[in-house]
Amino acid sequence: MADDRPMAEQLQAPTGGFESAIVVPIINAQNFELKSSLINLVQNRIFRGGNDEEPHAHIRHFESITNNQRYPDVPNTTIKLLLFPFSLDGVAKTWLDKEPPNSILTWDDLVSKFINFFFPPSKTTNLRNEITNFRQIARRKAFQTKGLQIIENKAKVRCSRNAVMRVSTNAPPTYSSSSNFEFQQMAAALEDKMTLTLDEMNE
Repeated sequence: MADDRPMAEQLQAPTGGFESAIVVPIINAQNFELKSSLINLVQNRIFRGGNDEEPHAHIRHFESITNNQRYPDVPNTTIKLLLFPFSLDGVAKTWLDKEPPNSILTWDDLVSKFINFFFPPSKTTNLRNEITNFRQIARRKAFQTKGLQIIENKAKVRCSRNAVMRVSTNAPPTYSSSSNFEFQQMAAALEDKMTLTLDEMNE
């Protein structure tokens, strides 16, 4: 079937499927335009999507700039939708360009998709596991330190009692291997008790 469209129209590049992912609500305000100074302010801190960049920090910084922007008859969230693409570059800009057309309808949609892509749930799980392991190690060290302090205190008390007994009986100082063995048994029992307590806490 012959194409009856004018030649000029046939030579135009197709535009279907190239719409922006962000759907900006209709702006009814007259003579509205974003100030170049505001765009420059947003571009002073670009998010490129690197592994060393934190998406939550980028959102907080972006909102600290845009939350106080007021235009008559223009919602603040609309301003954010218009400005946010200016804060991206590199991998982050490519991500936004590859999002399905008209798939981001609100500012909350944009924040959710942005965070989920650059800080996925799997990364959150790994970070939570690292924090949990760190806390367990810290608790174990605290218990061990406290246990050693208890052992040392008991040893000091026992030595003090022996010294008092020697003074009261005028007996010469003696050193018994049985006392040393008893001290070792007490330390081992306390260590086993701390380990059992830690296992119960972990469960």
